[in-house]
Order: sequence, then C-alpha cells, then structure tokens
Amino acid sequence: MATNGTLPHGTEAALVVWVNSFPLTNHVNSLSEMNDGQALWEMLREIHAEAFTGELPSKKQSAYARQQNLQHVYRKIASHLDEHDATFTIFTDDELRDMAVDESSTSIAKFLQLVLQVVITPPNEAIFQKLRILPDPTPQVILRLWQETMDQAEDEEVDENSDMGSGRRSSNSGSNLSSARVIDRELRLEQHLAELKSQLDRCEAEVKDLKEAKEQTDDAYNRLSESYDAIRKENTEIDKQLKKFTATHNEREQRSVKELETKISQQEEVIGRQETQINESRSKEAEMQRKIKKLDAADDRLQNLQDDFDVQKVELEHQTRKANAGEKYKQKVQASQNLEKERDSLRKELNEARSRLEEAGDLRRGNVKLQQENREISQTLSRSERDNTELRETKQAYLGEINRLHHDSKSLRDALAQSQDRITDLEERFGGPERHSSVDHTLDSELAEALNHEQQMQVASTVLLWTRVLMSSRKIRITELEKLVRQLKSDASDRDTKLAMLQGQLDSAREDSADQYKQGFEVRQEMSVLQSSLTEVRQGHSIEGTETFKRMREQIKAQQKQCAHLEEKLSAAQKVLEAAESDRELMDKPKLQVIEEVRMQNSLAMTQLQSEHDALRNRHNRLHDMFVDLTEERNAAWHDSHEAVMAKAESDMKADADSQTLQESTDLLRQAGTLGSIDESKGIKIYASKIEESRERLAKAQKHIEKQDALVKDLEARLEQTNASAQNNVEDANKLPATKVSHRVFITSFSIFSPLLVGGISHFTDHSTPSQNVPTSAERSYTQNLEREIKLIASAYHDLAGRLQMNNVILQRRTEAPKSWLGRQRKAMEGVGGLVR
Repeated sequence: MATNGTLPHGTEAALVVWVNSFPLTNHVNSLSEMNDGQALWEMLREIHAEAFTGELPSKKQSAYARQQNLQHVYRKIASHLDEHDATFTIFTDDELRDMAVDESSTSIAKFLQLVLQVVITPPNEAIFQKLRILPDPTPQVILRLWQETMDQAEDEEVDENSDMGSGRRSSNSGSNLSSARVIDRELRLEQHLAELKSQLDRCEAEVKDLKEAKEQTDDAYNRLSESYDAIRKENTEIDKQLKKFTATHNEREQRSVKELETKISQQEEVIGRQETQINESRSKEAEMQRKIKKLDAADDRLQNLQDDFDVQKVELEHQTRKANAGEKYKQKVQASQNLEKERDSLRKELNEARSRLEEAGDLRRGNVKLQQENREISQTLSRSERDNTELRETKQAYLGEINRLHHDSKSLRDALAQSQDRITDLEERFGGPERHSSVDHTLDSELAEALNHEQQMQVASTVLLWTRVLMSSRKIRITELEKLVRQLKSDASDRDTKLAMLQGQLDSAREDSADQYKQGFEVRQEMSVLQSSLTEVRQGHSIEGTETFKRMREQIKAQQKQCAHLEEKLSAAQKVLEAAESDRELMDKPKLQVIEEVRMQNSLAMTQLQSEHDALRNRHNRLHDMFVDLTEERNAAWHDSHEAVMAKAESDMKADADSQTLQESTDLLRQAGTLGSIDESKGIKIYASKIEESRERLAKAQKHIEKQDALVKDLEARLEQTNASAQNNVEDANKLPATKVSHRVFITSFSIFSPLLVGGISHFTDHSTPSQNVPTSAERSYTQNLEREIKLIASAYHDLAGRLQMNNVILQRRTEAPKSWLGRQRKAMEGVGGLVR
C-alpha cells in the first residue's frame, strides 16, 4: 500500500472486486462509496455472523450518521480482535470522522485491513474458497495485504516486547535515569494534556452543534416518519379497498353470468314446454276438425236426401236464368269498369307520350333552325375568311412595295451622298459656274424624286394603317360571329341532350310498362297458384300438400340456412375483429390500465348480453301473447261456429216440423175436400189455427236466423282483424334483427301459427276473389245449390199459395221476397256446398 496517501488503481480495483464478491444489498464501484459502513457491516456479518449481530445505529446519509456507523463497526471489530488477543491498527475518532466526511479510498483500504484481520482470526475457510475463485490479480493483491497486516502485527509485538525489556532494565538500574529526562517527560505530558484539553473543548462544542443538529434531524425524521406512516396507512387502506372491489366485482360478474345461464336454460325449458303444448293443441285441433268434418258429412247426407225429395217440385227455371243473367251482368260491369280504368291509364300514358313527342318535334324544328343559322354563319365565316386572305395578300403586296421603296430611297440617299462628295471634290479641284449649274439641276431632280418617294411612302403607310383598322374590325366581327356560333352550338347540344333525355324517359316508360306487364303476369300466375291451392284446401286436401305451402317452406328453409351461415360468418369475423382490436389497444400499456380496460370490456359485454337477453325475453313474451290471443280467438271462433252448426241443426229440425205441419195442413185440406160442406167450417178453423202456429214458428225461426247471421258477420270481422294483426306481427318479426335464438323462435312460431291462420281463413273468412273468366268447381257447386234452392222455394211457395188462395187466405205479394225461408234455406245450402261467399 502507498505511503503518500494515494492508493494504486490496481489495488483499489482488486479490493472492489473482493468486496462485491460478498452478498451486498448495493454493489460498490469504488472504495469511497463504503464510508457509510453499510457494506463493511454486511461483509463482517458474512465472515462471522455470530460475532457481528444486529444492525447499524443509523441508516441516514449524513456525515454524523456515517461516523456513528463507522465507530460502531470499529468497536465491534476491536472487541472481536481483543477476544482473540490479536494486535490491530488503532483508529481515533478524528480519523473516523475524516473517513466519513472526506470519502478517501486510502482510509477505507486501511480500514479493510482490519476486516482482513477478522478473516484471519480465526481463519474462515469459506472466504478463502471464494477468494480462490475470484479472477486475477485479485487473490494476489488480497494475499499481499494480508502479508502486510501480519508483518505490522509482528512489528508491534516486537516493539511491545522491547519496551517491556527496557522497562525492566530501567527499573533495575534506576540510578541511570537523569532528572533532565524526567523533566522533559513531564513537559511533554503537560503539552499533551493541553492539546487533549483543547481537543476536548473543541469536541464539546462540536457535540453541542451535533446535538442541535440531531434534534433538528430527529424532529424532521419524526415528521417524515409520521407522514410516511400516514401514507402507508392510506396505501394499505387503498390496497384493501382495491382487493375488496376486485373480489366483489369478480363475484358479481360470476353471479351475473350464472344468473344469465340459468335464465337462458329456463327460457329454453319454457320454450320446450310451450312447443309441447302447441303440438298438443294442434293435435286436439285436428281431432276437433275431424269431428266437425264428420258432422258436416252427416249434415250433407241429410240435406241431399231432403233435396232429392223436393227436386220433383221444381217449376221456376226462369228465376235461375235471371239470377245467372244478373251475375253475368255484374261480371260484365266489373269487367267494363276494369277496362275503363285500363283505358284511362292508357290514355294518360298516350297523352304523356304525345306531349313528349311534341316536345321532341319542337326540339327537332329548333335544331333545324339552328342548323340553318349555323350554315349561314359558316357562309359568312367563309366570306370573311376570303376577305381576310385578300386583305392579307394586299397587305403583303403593300409591305413588299414599301420595302422596295425603302430600299430605293436608301440607294438614292447613298447616291446623293456620293454625288455631293464628288461635287465637293470637283469644286475643290476645278471650280466653274457651268458645271455648278448642271450639278444643281441634277440635285434638284434627285430631290424631287426623293420627295415623290416620301409621298408614296406616306400614302402606303396610310393604306397600311387603314388595312390594319379594317383587319381589326374584321377580327372583332369574326370573334363576335365565333361567339354566336359557340352559343348556337351549345343551345343545339342542350336541345340534343333534352331530346336524348326525353327519348330515354320514353324508353324507360316503355320498359316500366313491360316490367309492369311482366309483374302483372307473374302476379296472375301466383294468384292462379294460390287459387288452385285454396280450392284444394276447400276440397279437403291438407294444407301442407299445396304448392304455395311447399314454396313458402322451401323459401323459409333457404333463407334460414343463408341467415345462419351469414350469422356464423359475422359472429366469427366480429370475434376476430374484437380480439385484434383489444390486443392492439392493450399493447404498450401498463398492467393496471390493461386490467381496468379488461374489466370495462367485461362489464360492457355483460351489459350487452343482458340487453340482448332482455330483447329476446320481450320478443318471446310478445310471441307468446300473440299465440295465446290467436288460440283464444281460434277457440272462440270454433265455439261460435259450433254454436252456429247447432243452431243450423235446430233450424233444420224446426223446418222439418214446419214441413210436417204443412203436410198435415194439406192432408186436412184433402180431407175437407172429401168430407163435404158439413165439416167445412170446422176444418177451416183447424187449418187456420195450424197456419197461425206455423207463422209464429216461422217468425221465431226468422229472428233466430237473423241472430245467427249477425253472429256469423261478427265472427268474420273478428277473424279478419286477427288475420291482419297476425300478418302485421309476422312482418314485425321479419323486421327484427335475426339472431340464432330469435330466428329459431320466429320459425317455430310461424310453423305454429300458419296452419291456424290458413285453417281460419279457409273455414270462416270471405276473402277469395274468383277469376272472372274461368269458374271453379266451388263456384259451380254454389250456383247449383242456388238453383236447387230457388226451385225448391218457388215450388213450395206456389203450391202453398195456390192451396191457400183457393181457401181465401191472404198471403204476401208475389214480388216480395220470403226472407225467413230464403235465409234459412241459403244457410243450409252454404253448409252443404262448403262454399264461403
């Protein structure tokens, strides 16, 4: 180690490596960082854990705290070495204070020699093993330092032994000591005592200052510890609240998910029970329909027997002809009205087409006028171009002439200058009047020619100026004509576009008419298919065997498959998109924020699931209510129809009773005719009483039939309302968003309600509109029943009227309609024919 107060870099680096080989809380980069004593204390605890127990007195970073830590470490090392009777280097308090304040690596290295002595006394094999593993040259430096500490310890022992020997020799030979040495020694002791007192005073002053600083630091430490404790309490409370919140939130989420799962399972169970109930109700309804069909068949057989019995009295075929003529007249009137409507629509279209054609003709005439004007303008343009070319040619000729004149004038001026020069030369040489006059004459002529050339140049310039003015005016006129031509061309193009637009509108109108005709043809085909299916249903065939039902079922299956496929694709794409978006958003974010966002997404997903579940539940409740209403109305209609059938049976029984009374009256008349005039008055009284009873019965039957007609009309109105509401509900269900569960519920509800609606329509409504041209089998049976009914009524009425008029009984007029009898018979015929008018 260097003695000049500095430490070699290799030695310091080796010591740093050796210090960092110990398990320190904070590794050091230089020895000056070890002046707080923390690293030294951790090294000592690693070397001898039993000897060095406890903690350092202060964990602050002030100079006083570091000094206290170093003093504590030094006391522990000194006590340990004293226990093992080892010699060591003594550090005073001043040296320790300087070490804590100056951060000197030399003093720290000197202090590390004490640590090396602790490693040696007693020797620690584990530290030696760790030292062998360290890289070179650390082990060599540490061994050299150990050697230096061992040498210092041996030197101190030798000095102590020599001092002890000299003391013995001085005690044995006390006379050899001189008084001067004793005085010198006392003086040195006094001087040393004075120095110690001064150091003590200085230390006391420093202790006071340090105590004041300690009180201040203690106060600050207490305040900081209180604030730290408060912050720790708040932090613990916040952690507890966060844990409670997360626990409660997770419990709520799990509870809500379980509740939703239970609700969904309950809804599925309810749907299954309702489906079973619906199937049972459908089976019961089928049984009731079979019973009704059996009753209708029995009623048909009875009515056919009665008709076969009464057909022999048919005499009024002309009334049937009138009825047929009236129906034909109605059909013709309806057909004429339809033709009038079509004729009016065609007239409107024809007028529109004529107006469009007139507009097109006007546009064509305007186009012709514009073309003529364009031709005239083109002719004027050609004339102006010719004039322009002529002017350009004249201008070029004038320019050539002007250039020529300029050239001549230049040549004349040059000749004049040469002649003047020559004249001056001649005058200088010879000088003479004769020659001078001739020269003047030639000069005057040349000057005159020059003036003539200048006049010609002026004339040419004026001509050129006028030509330029004419050319500018021509150019202005040409530009105006070009603008007019452009305007006329734009007007012609606008009219052409209008004509093309009108032509396109006409073509679109023709296409629309063709599309309407195609649509009408398709509608007629569909109406024919529906009419055929309706006739099949009326004839007793099953609804599921019709073409319309098959088409609807195929369309529903195809739409169901397509919708399910699209829903699966959409759900998969939405899941992938949501996962990608969530992953993209969660990148480069802290964990707490990610957790909060995940919780928010879970809460949003739960709310969305809850809203979808509520929507499905409301939709299911609405469909259930609609089904309950339809079943109630269906049951009420069936009950009313059953009552109507029973009333019809009662009316038929009453009619049989009336016929029996009439038969009895006819028998009485015959008996009266055979008995003679003696019993005539008595028979007339009996006959009159019978007639009065029959009239009362007929009036009661008429009232009852009127009530039944009112009930039937009410039933028909109610069924029309139910059909309209069911159709609206089905349309609303089609408009709703189709999820997997909702689509399944809609399909099941449609499969449940469609046979009910079709059955109700086929049994109780009057919605069919037969075609105008081809009568169906139901219409033929209906007309046959009417003919039979009219024949029966007329034959019975005339027979009875003739017999009663013979006996002077007042009856109704022939023109008045027998309402009660007619209504009852028509009701019976409707039941027999199975036709709903």
